[in-house]
Amino acid sequence: MSLASEHPVKFLKSLFGANARKHEDKADELRLDFEYRDAAYYYQQALEATEPEDEESAERLKRKIREVRRQAFSQLLEDTSELLRQDALEMALEKLELAAGFADDEASRHEIARRREEIEELLGEVAPPPPVEEPDLVSATDDEIFELSLIGYEPEDRERALALGEPFRLAFQAGQEEAWEDALVRTRELLETHPDEPVLLEFAAGAAENLGRDDEALEFWNRCQEAAPFRPATIQGLVALHRKAERTAEVRNLLTRAVAVRSVGSNLSEAWVQIHLDHALTLSEDGHHNEAASTILALTGVKTADRPYLFFNLAGVLERAGRDEEARSALVKAIDGAPGRSLYLERLADFLLKRQIELDTALKLLVAANEAETTGGASLLGGGASKAIQSPHRARYLYKIARVYFLKGEDLEAERIVTTALAISRYPDVTQALEDLREEMRASRASGASGEPKTV
Repeated sequence: MSLASEHPVKFLKSLFGANARKHEDKADELRLDFEYRDAAYYYQQALEATEPEDEESAERLKRKIREVRRQAFSQLLEDTSELLRQDALEMALEKLELAAGFADDEASRHEIARRREEIEELLGEVAPPPPVEEPDLVSATDDEIFELSLIGYEPEDRERALALGEPFRLAFQAGQEEAWEDALVRTRELLETHPDEPVLLEFAAGAAENLGRDDEALEFWNRCQEAAPFRPATIQGLVALHRKAERTAEVRNLLTRAVAVRSVGSNLSEAWVQIHLDHALTLSEDGHHNEAASTILALTGVKTADRPYLFFNLAGVLERAGRDEEARSALVKAIDGAPGRSLYLERLADFLLKRQIELDTALKLLVAANEAETTGGASLLGGGASKAIQSPHRARYLYKIARVYFLKGEDLEAERIVTTALAISRYPDVTQALEDLREEMRASRASGASGEPKTV
């Protein structure tokens, strides 16, 4: 008797490719691309194609289905909220109806009903938009455009730049067009009559740096420091060049003198906050961790400060000092203050991975970091199921996600993710790390440790 007559259903499944492994692989790929609705469909197909006696695979697929359906529900609710913010009420209602198909518990169904009532009420209140008036077209003059371009300058420097007139406007315009040689030539001509003008000296230094002439740039920065000591842009320019040339002593000396001139206070500008932060980090590099941490904590009270960024840097100082719990707390504060910054999410995941603790939390953080760098394009606005634009760092995230699964003892999942990551990796160091992880997993299986929680 032939195999086909003994197992007709299995034979047909194999013949037409409708096997569980094929559908699960497709669903895994879609899940990693945040295409949760499609992933749910293919996981369901895989479950239906699973042999009745394969209870382990069936249970795994059911878990995955529950996960992606929850993710799809959350994703569709976020899209609904975004459309509501844009006053696209009818599109929001359509998106909400899609979400209703993934409402698998009473709380979710209640949320759908609440939002549906809210949108329908808003639809009843919408008045026809007023006729749009065509704006009068007014062309800005070159001088007006120049003045607008100087918006990033301090008020006093903006006045100085405007007082330099047409010659500096042309030099500045050349810089904006990245015609740096022309910009530098014009600025040098102006410096013949204004040799100590800090606005010109800083602009010339920047132009020289963009041309790759670091020695010339250093000359301009030093001239500016002599003419108008401890301007924040000059300090930052000098520090950057000294660091590039690995002149560590000059960096430390300059930053120490700078922070003595302008101490931490609530009225500190953003540039001065960065200078104080740079000084704190150099203190930590020299082993003065407590002093560095105190400085950064003081900076979090400055109005212009980027507090999440400061807490992120504080975490590094505290970890270097061996104060792990405080370091983790600082990272949590950084994420709370800026939940969309993938760098902070990844950093906390690395912290947990390094200590091999709370691996499920690390996994969620890495998925969130990858998703934070991914844009949904037209699908967010209610269009078709357009492909997401993937994070440029996706392969690196997938490497770390695969390592989490390996440490958890889920080798099959880790191997699938490594295969996907190798197919998209564009950076040699990431590719090498993935290949090393694959070898590590093979060695682990060969030693008979497969299926056990891993330590590395």
